[in-house]
Amino acid sequence: MYCNECQSEIPDNSIICYVCGKKIKKSPQEQKLEEESNSMNIQIHPVKLSLVIVSALIVLVGSYLSYYFINDYIQQKKLEEQYLAGTNYVTKEEEPTVEEPTDSETIEPTTNEIPGEYEEVVPVEGTMMPDFHFTNFLGETITLQDLLSTNKAIYITTFTTWCTYCTREMADMTTLANNYRDVLQFVFIDLGEEPQLVYDYHVEHGLQIGLVGFVNTWALGGVKIEAVPQSYVLAKDGTLVKAVLGEQSYGQIEQNIVDALLYIKE
Repeated sequence: MYCNECQSEIPDNSIICYVCGKKIKKSPQEQKLEEESNSMNIQIHPVKLSLVIVSALIVLVGSYLSYYFINDYIQQKKLEEQYLAGTNYVTKEEEPTVEEPTDSETIEPTTNEIPGEYEEVVPVEGTMMPDFHFTNFLGETITLQDLLSTNKAIYITTFTTWCTYCTREMADMTTLANNYRDVLQFVFIDLGEEPQLVYDYHVEHGLQIGLVGFVNTWALGGVKIEAVPQSYVLAKDGTLVKAVLGEQSYGQIEQNIVDALLYIKE
């Protein structure tokens, strides 16, 4: 390479001549090549930026999904261990002493016993759920046939207001009830507590997403309830798809719902 002014030989790509100190002028051909190179760089940079952004989004989404599934898996394992140890549900014997409500506008208790003698029955998955009924806040009697008339799958959960496992589980059910409200009916049934206490709990924990009622015994018809939470998941024809004792994780509850929605009687 030679200097344009003094014609001295200088290293390639020099900007200034080290002999005369003049700035090196590029030939028209060199200028054209440089402009084409810069133009290519301008076009490549946005592509590189887009790739970086997409890669970052993939990493973020992957991290979120990994956290969600891993967290739910850990929760399920924890609940399974608690279930085996008998520590994710409570029995009637563990019920605390509660003061009687003194509000003059309390809801009057409604007798909900099935008249006459009846034998205790044990629900069997894959068969029809034994008949039962309960009372709502208006004092109306709701039967299993009433629930089936909605032509929706049914998720029945028995609870008490003092059961912390029930409260935690119903928080997840509230979210799921909104997601599946067109195809699923949640039913929350309190066991043996005063209606006013149940109503206050119902308002406090936002159970408006499901049908709330109560019975005055630890039983649904002839089905004896040994502990809470106890859930029964029914297909829309009344077939018991899943009977679950103890608190369930969000993922387990949703899987029970999906199983009920997809259930086909053989």
